[in-house]
Amino acid sequence: MTIKKSNYHNLKRMGYEACKKWAKNFYKKIGVVISPALDNQYVSFNNTGFNHLIRKLSIRSRNEQKRRFLLLPKAEAIIKNPQAIIVYRKEEKKILIKKKETKILKESTIHYWTFVYFTDFKRIKVVIRQINNGAKHFYSIMDRKTEKQKTRL
Repeated sequence: MTIKKSNYHNLKRMGYEACKKWAKNFYKKIGVVISPALDNQYVSFNNTGFNHLIRKLSIRSRNEQKRRFLLLPKAEAIIKNPQAIIVYRKEEKKILIKKKETKILKESTIHYWTFVYFTDFKRIKVVIRQINNGAKHFYSIMDRKTEKQKTRL
């Protein structure tokens, strides 16, 4: 699922609210992706990932959110790439679990798989997360400008 360059430039000119609405609809349509690089396991695109695009510990700036929204069309292709460069990280952490009106801190193992993709001028990272033995889900996408690789002849 990708978008044409002309559509991308139209999205870039959209206001924040219109872009957020477009991103939410686009995100929901992705649903679930099979990742060959993760032994053909399923990666779901659920509310946790979309909410993380909007806030981390506090709400991200609108420009930051919009920048991440515009990267979403690349996420599915990066996750589906069988030759993906993946960096794995595991962390032990207490997670707040809400059950009805009770909040409990539970010791959990968080697994992160960061897919790294390079274009001519950007490095794009897609983060997949799994809590304990739960389902893998899209967690984040980010980019960073890089210098164009120089080649020697």
